[in-house]
Amino acid sequence: MIISTKTLGVTAVVIIVVTAVVIWQVYPTLQVPQTTNPTPAPTPAPANPTQSPTPTAKPTVSPTSKPTTKPTTSPVTQPIPTPTPEPQVVWNLNYTGGTSVNMTNLAFEAYANQHPATWTQNDTNSNSTWAGITLYHLINYYVDSGKISNGVLSLGYNVTVVGSDGYPMEFNGSRVQGNDNIIVANQGNGTTLAGANYPLTLTGSNLTRREGVKNIAQIQIKTLLPDNITLTLKAANGTTITFAKDDIAALPSVSGMAGRNTHGTIAAVGNYTGISVSYLANLAGGLPNNSYYVNVLASDNHPQPLLYGQVVNGTGYSTFDPTTNDPVTATQSITAILAYAKDGKLLTSDGPLRLSFIGPEGLLTESSIWNKWVVEVDVAVS
Repeated sequence: MIISTKTLGVTAVVIIVVTAVVIWQVYPTLQVPQTTNPTPAPTPAPANPTQSPTPTAKPTVSPTSKPTTKPTTSPVTQPIPTPTPEPQVVWNLNYTGGTSVNMTNLAFEAYANQHPATWTQNDTNSNSTWAGITLYHLINYYVDSGKISNGVLSLGYNVTVVGSDGYPMEFNGSRVQGNDNIIVANQGNGTTLAGANYPLTLTGSNLTRREGVKNIAQIQIKTLLPDNITLTLKAANGTTITFAKDDIAALPSVSGMAGRNTHGTIAAVGNYTGISVSYLANLAGGLPNNSYYVNVLASDNHPQPLLYGQVVNGTGYSTFDPTTNDPVTATQSITAILAYAKDGKLLTSDGPLRLSFIGPEGLLTESSIWNKWVVEVDVAVS
């Protein structure tokens, strides 16, 4: 069948018209979009249906606004805090005397907190408040470390404060002991010392400007014991220990009243300081039973034996009243010592070490057992 072009054209027009009518009836509210000033898409409704959307909300968050949700990672502006580091040892103060000892900055600070000392310097050289510890307390630290006995220190000493550049300043112990105006400072005006003064500076109102020492590195303590003092200790098995001056200075000291009965005459009554023979015997292994004894030898090899009961128990001595020289019985133990001082002064003609016998009652003992010029103590077995 042949359809003319005119017929097709008419048919197409009819179809278009019918379609338009149908669409217009089904969607009567359909609006033809405008080609200018398009309306932006509305803001989506919030997840919470009870909240009304804000049509005029800005697309960006203000810099001062806080996020409404917790971030899954730590924000860059809030780093994890670094733990405070433990205090560290950053310097040492070296002591030399009987034995070298290092005092760390932490030990210094702790000791200074126990014994604080300050001095305000207000002159043409400085206007500062120094804080630290007195020099004599630092010397006591060396004593507390067991490197020198109080008995030896009480006889006198010299102390030298040395800077890191080797500059020394020596003081007699009589000037230092108990002096609150000679200070080793680690702070100035409330802050840690710096520059040439770091870490410690010797200062105080009792010092001249020349006596001050900056950048302290060492404290040297020299006792007054004679340089030639020595002692040999021998155990029952033949093992020997030799003590030189500084070793003897470090041994624990004991003191007490004593005196001699010299052929019926009272002699040499006083306060004696020295080393306990019992302590020395224990260093050599002790006296296990009463078959052991101690032999105290002089430089001329003269021996003075001390029995087990005399050394261990402090009994078995002939004793006399210190006033009348009459024989009396001791009610308290007698301690045999190697004395190096009497009444605060070093022994001279009978020393440097002499066997002596002290006790709380101050009784006299026979002079024949006071062996002088002692150089050796032997533990023996009979």
